[in-house]
Amino acid sequence: TLAMFLSVVGLLCLTRLSRAPTPWHAGLAGGALALGMLCRPTFMVWLIAAAIAAPLLRCTLLRRLANLGALLLIAVIVLSPWTIRNYRTFGRPIITTTHGGYTLWLGNNSYFYEYLRDRHSITPWVIDIKVREQFDMLVFGTIIMNPELLGMSYELHEVTEDQAAYKLAVTHIRHEPKMFVYACFYRIGQLWNPLPHQLSVDESLSRRLLRYATAVWYVAVFVLAAIGINSLRWQVLRTPWLWGLLLCLSFTAVHTFYWTNLRMRAPLMPVVCLLAAAGSARIAGRVRQYK
Repeated sequence: TLAMFLSVVGLLCLTRLSRAPTPWHAGLAGGALALGMLCRPTFMVWLIAAAIAAPLLRCTLLRRLANLGALLLIAVIVLSPWTIRNYRTFGRPIITTTHGGYTLWLGNNSYFYEYLRDRHSITPWVIDIKVREQFDMLVFGTIIMNPELLGMSYELHEVTEDQAAYKLAVTHIRHEPKMFVYACFYRIGQLWNPLPHQLSVDESLSRRLLRYATAVWYVAVFVLAAIGINSLRWQVLRTPWLWGLLLCLSFTAVHTFYWTNLRMRAPLMPVVCLLAAAGSARIAGRVRQYK
């Protein structure tokens, strides 16, 4: 809920920046996107994309530089307390999170690849449990192999363990590159899948009907959004619509490699709903023409 709210705030601030490209509006946009980044590190890619696109707005060269500087400055100010805290806690100026390696491993491990080969062999929730068990074993083995960790604080353990999880994920990717590529396409599909995932093999009829009813709703929204894109045509590549496109592309790019599910696209749905509204307006306009 918070991530979706912050994505709406970010879109609003960026839209105002498009209409009035001033350092004030650029600073507000940078602050909004930085707040989103504190909620979900994935927003960092959107922040970078917005920083690249902001100087393309029509204004003088000096104003473009000022806008870019204001956007980045306010973003840094918003992120600085968290970064300083992490530096004092972990000894490193971490601006995102300490479980990025684990998240990468969660989407690239032997259990998940086994699930992709045989969808009936294991459920996604069991994958999470098994990976956590394997992670605990990894942590124990890391400490055994590095006795000096015993004298470290829990916070330093956290960074070391996450690095170990990252290395393990990279190892699985290198050993099974074809499965990794297939898993990437699978994750993109799961991010935009209108049908919620089946949680158990022996699913009840009521739960199945509820899942398919949800899928019908999302399909209707996606169809309207497609009509909206068709009606907007090249305007989608111009601001303010460009900000929403960059948001969707940023999240999709990140979750191509990291663990994902339908819930992860919540911050993107405001953009989809705006496109669906444009599609609905297009249909309503056509209906009025025939009357």
